[in-house]
Amino acid sequence: MGVFTARTGIPFNIYDYDNIEIGYTVPRLTPATEPTFHVSSNPQASGPNTFNLLSVPVPASFAPFNAELGYNDLGPFPAGMTARNAFRGPGAWNLDTSVGKKFKLTERFGLEFRAEGFNIFNHHNMYTFTPDLDYFQPTTTPLEVTGLKGGLNNFATGGNHDERRFGQFSLRATF
Repeated sequence: MGVFTARTGIPFNIYDYDNIEIGYTVPRLTPATEPTFHVSSNPQASGPNTFNLLSVPVPASFAPFNAELGYNDLGPFPAGMTARNAFRGPGAWNLDTSVGKKFKLTERFGLEFRAEGFNIFNHHNMYTFTPDLDYFQPTTTPLEVTGLKGGLNNFATGGNHDERRFGQFSLRATF
């Protein structure tokens, strides 16, 4: 018996703090060029257990929305603005399984031996780890979305990037 779990990446937004006029609503990114919405399946390492997952293009404009044109903090927003949760993080998968065998000792007594394994392939999943997914100052440098292997997002700081393989055995007497 086993449980195989596979899921697509968790959605996230990228915001543009330069396009706020009165500071109440922060609009999502209006990119200058067409962005890639899914992270790389083969990311480049940028440090120990740190990977560049996605390079997000700079905003089309760093000027605040123009209220005279109908763009302000309360909308309507530009047509080129990215949708809510438009970007997707890396997917993840895992396999947990168990095997068991029953032995009959007498007509009334028996034993059951069971072995269970969690994360059988010892596979480390990738998680996004970029503290600030926003543009705050005018720049010509694209925003880099980074990731970590293992652990759970920012809970994996301090070296706790642990997704080990675990196993356990049990022996049960039945009567």
